[in-house]
Amino acid sequence: MSHPERLRRHHTLPSWTCAVAGTFVAGLSVLTPASAAGEDGPFDQVTTHVRRQIAADKAYFAEADLCTNWFYRRYRPQFPPAATGIAWPLSDEEARCRAKYPKGLEEARADFSRTQSALSISFTFFELVLVGDRNDDHQYSAAELNDLLDSFGPAVTPSPSPETPITALVARFEAIHGSGDLELIMRSLSALFDKGYRFTKQDEAALQLVMG
Repeated sequence: MSHPERLRRHHTLPSWTCAVAGTFVAGLSVLTPASAAGEDGPFDQVTTHVRRQIAADKAYFAEADLCTNWFYRRYRPQFPPAATGIAWPLSDEEARCRAKYPKGLEEARADFSRTQSALSISFTFFELVLVGDRNDDHQYSAAELNDLLDSFGPAVTPSPSPETPITALVARFEAIHGSGDLELIMRSLSALFDKGYRFTKQDEAALQLVMG
């Protein structure tokens, strides 16, 4: 399977969306560049950070998906109107969706698109950091770290400090996740592939695990 084909597959709605719709994880702890240094090793630091962001993105996307579907059902012509003069109590779902999206369907749809894009960014960056572990030993050598940082271009410069490359990678992820620049991750993947890195069966298994 070619790299563009795999990316297109990742950016379609995954099968877990229905299963997790309505599930919302509040207050999930996500590592910051400063706190990332507390993990065991460079590979663990980066993958743990991205996994936690993926978990948060799944929850945000599921909430937007649930409420978008609720508003669609609510405004269908066949939706039974409330009887005149009767004030029915709000369901938990209705109360939550109306509170989160007071402007209704269009606001929910916009958040659905935004959260889906954020989740796609996280999945693809996770693929990048897996590919960067060239021999699948769950560790980054100095050469692998340098190749990962070089793949982003001159914006990230390696440093002799052992913590600086990890801080730079985490900060880069946060910047890309905030900007939604999926193309930058794809260019980074292409740069690694040009150096002989590959998306292995072990990488695919790890990616499918977080996507499930």
